[in-house]
Amino acid sequence: MACRDAGHEVLFGTGERLRPRLRELGFRAERVGISIDEADRLALRDDPGLDELPRAERWRFGVVVFGDVLASRTLEDVRPLLEDAAPDLLVYDETDVGAAAAAWLVGVPAVAHSLGRQVPDLIRRAVLERLAEVVRGDLPDDLFEANAYLDVCPTSQQDSSASEPGERIPLRPVAPIGSTDVVPHWIAAGRSRPLAYLTLGTYVSGQVDSLRAAAAGLGSLDVDTLVTVGPDGDPSALGPLPASMRVERFVPQGVLLPHVDLVAHHGGSGTMLGGLAHGLPQLVMPHGADQFVNAEALLASGAGLRMLPEEITPESVADAVRALLSEPAYRDAAAGLAAEIAAMPAPAETEPKLEQLTLR
Repeated sequence: MACRDAGHEVLFGTGERLRPRLRELGFRAERVGISIDEADRLALRDDPGLDELPRAERWRFGVVVFGDVLASRTLEDVRPLLEDAAPDLLVYDETDVGAAAAAWLVGVPAVAHSLGRQVPDLIRRAVLERLAEVVRGDLPDDLFEANAYLDVCPTSQQDSSASEPGERIPLRPVAPIGSTDVVPHWIAAGRSRPLAYLTLGTYVSGQVDSLRAAAAGLGSLDVDTLVTVGPDGDPSALGPLPASMRVERFVPQGVLLPHVDLVAHHGGSGTMLGGLAHGLPQLVMPHGADQFVNAEALLASGAGLRMLPEEITPESVADAVRALLSEPAYRDAAAGLAAEIAAMPAPAETEPKLEQLTLR
């Protein structure tokens, strides 16, 4: 939005699920690649053993999904889009390495946009090796590090062992707010009890049991709770709920989080950073991807608690939420991180640096 406000034309390449949201925000969006869910299915179809990897080795599944299956589809779609649109700069999700390869092959300057904590070097190297097989040719060893890196993660939460990119550009994480984004009336009208926000991500596939157990735990407390199940989720899958709980498929975080007192979630970077930007204590229940390392970082910061999948029960969730709401240390730590995020450059302050990159 900051680039558009500065007078630049912005073209998005994204999956079909996100195009309606981007169009709602007023952007042109072309369909690119496939969804992560589809990529997971294709990877497992070709190698069912990936689903049997122990938790400590699950990153190898991600290498196949992001370094091969997703990358090949993205490269196939993005390369002709770059050749046709001839952009001055490509900003890509740092895990969307097919886009990085397309930019390199076409000769378009590229900037990696972080999702949260920087992807560990071990995984980056493995993804590059897999990506080289997709491209069927040589890629620079520093395909990621040579690019500028838009870093939305506050320094205190960043992986200190990650290699340094060519240029690290801090960027305050800000949730976009569309003209039609509103919170449900029962939230906006005010409440006499704390409000908890429970989500296991935009796409909750395979995590319904955890969400149901967490909802049962929150439902036993003297709090109001908003549960989101994702655009394709089924609200009825959670079963009967007390009057203190409401279920929605999706509520934009940009308008929701200012009303919230606590977030219980999967550990996705967007939800975690959004909650921290508002100084909210958090219960993180990781299930995959970067969620486990995010949960560890949050736990170390003192701003929240972590609960592994096998630990999630109604009783354990209720106990954790009671502690987060009653013990000031969690909110104090979250407030400190909120101040750190607030001091990061806003998108409008960062936009001129992107302009400079196009001139190199």
